[in-house]
Amino acid sequence: MIDPRLPGTMVIAYIQKPDPFLPGFRAYLPEICRRAILPNRNVSRRNRVGEFTWAVIMSEMDDGNVLISQNAAQYFRGLIECFLCVDDSEYVEVKRIAHVAGSKFVKVAVTSSSGFDPVKFCREKIEGQIKRYTDLKMIFVQHESDIIQYIKNSLYPCPKNSIREVIYRQRDRKAQVFVEEKNFPLCIGKGGVNVVSAVKLLDIALVVEPIVTEKK
Repeated sequence: MIDPRLPGTMVIAYIQKPDPFLPGFRAYLPEICRRAILPNRNVSRRNRVGEFTWAVIMSEMDDGNVLISQNAAQYFRGLIECFLCVDDSEYVEVKRIAHVAGSKFVKVAVTSSSGFDPVKFCREKIEGQIKRYTDLKMIFVQHESDIIQYIKNSLYPCPKNSIREVIYRQRDRKAQVFVEEKNFPLCIGKGGVNVVSAVKLLDIALVVEPIVTEKK
């Protein structure tokens, strides 16, 4: 029996009907015999009444229902773990997950202790399967012990060779990143969402600045 008091628990949810008081869906969680609410802001896939889907428990509400989500980091971690068998743990480990509300992607930092390419492994084994459970794009980046390299990886899809310099101050947990002007918008992302997701992935502050190149 899954304990509904534990946030982050993955559950099967049976979508029953739209909730009249809250934009979203009412659902039933058969495994724990509880009613749940899945607000639209917590949805990352197209849900249909009458279907079974996955969600993650966020908290218990005042009315006794359970609040569930499909866009929390725990949800994406749960999905990835569902598609990784026990033997896969030697090839890939999920270090951190970042999702920014309103964005169309999720960034996942992965690593490998065996010298295996964890990003390629996840793209080949997980990416296609996860598309059935979320409408968000899953972006895998390599976690590095070298913080400078990890910062560059986290700013994908900005080309790493466009990132000319990274100055990291460990005491302040803050980094300045200097990017070629032509790729500055790609590095920042629409509304700054790419930098915000990188900040969540790195758990440090980032200041990204363009390098203006003189035209010949």
